[in-house]
Amino acid sequence: MRVSYGFFVFVICTAVQFAKGYPEYMKLIPNGERVMDPCLSPVVKQWKRVGHEIKFKKDDTTDPKGTLNDFGVNFREIQEKAGMKPENIWAELCHIDSDKDKRTNGEELGDPKCMWTVGEPNPGDVRELTHPGIKELPDGKLSPTITGKYCSHVKNI
Repeated sequence: MRVSYGFFVFVICTAVQFAKGYPEYMKLIPNGERVMDPCLSPVVKQWKRVGHEIKFKKDDTTDPKGTLNDFGVNFREIQEKAGMKPENIWAELCHIDSDKDKRTNGEELGDPKCMWTVGEPNPGDVRELTHPGIKELPDGKLSPTITGKYCSHVKNI
């Protein structure tokens, strides 16, 4: 069987595009690389896929499409607007309360006044950040329903 060079290049370029996807998005929101896993509190461990229901790529065997949480849905909707440049997404996403926990995405990610722009240092205190796509209770804990939906990666819950 003979594979054309053009097909090979197409496959490699497509794989590279999919492989780099979400890390680039983390840079488009403040503290995107510092959002912690609310399922493990008080243990501090990063939630690398802020806009997804599942924490790790290895879990994609149970969620092959990488289901978006409400924050991810809002991010995608804003991104898909005509003429919306990636670096301008935060200005609109900041004011929304994606997970309906009575805190805007800006408040959850350390930018309550929505002043941050791509390339600036991360605002706020990392200890005060919460997850913009997972509804936490006022005390910072998760309800049993939310725990069941988002915390399958944690043993002994």
